[in-house]
Amino acid sequence: MIRVYEFLNNCQTYYLATIGLDNKPKLRPMGTILLNDNKLYFQTSKLKNVYAEMSKNPAIEICAYDGNTWLRLQASALLQNHLFLQTLMLDKYPNLKAIYQPGDEVTAVFQITKAQATLYTMGKAPQTINFS
Repeated sequence: MIRVYEFLNNCQTYYLATIGLDNKPKLRPMGTILLNDNKLYFQTSKLKNVYAEMSKNPAIEICAYDGNTWLRLQASALLQNHLFLQTLMLDKYPNLKAIYQPGDEVTAVFQITKAQATLYTMGKAPQTINFS
């Protein structure tokens, strides 16, 4: 899991796919990733469609590329409304404090659970990492 965190953190931008409310795939760039207590988290807004989509169907897929290796991660997104996680996330990404505040009823932190991540590098065997 630490390898997945480091990869996403170094990429800075990754792409999150959800099942839209219209049952069509939706894809958007994301940029938050947090490792806490050996668990991975990302943040969004409760006002965005992505929040409604994951609330209805928690199945997600993440894809990222660092110029040499790409990551594909299938998982579930589990809402974690803990104030301390919101605080940790916003401390890591202080630029978001202009929009979000811990406990503001808009900030949503999701845990990445039931995950299978595969790292692909040209000419090498894929590396698969499973975590809950």
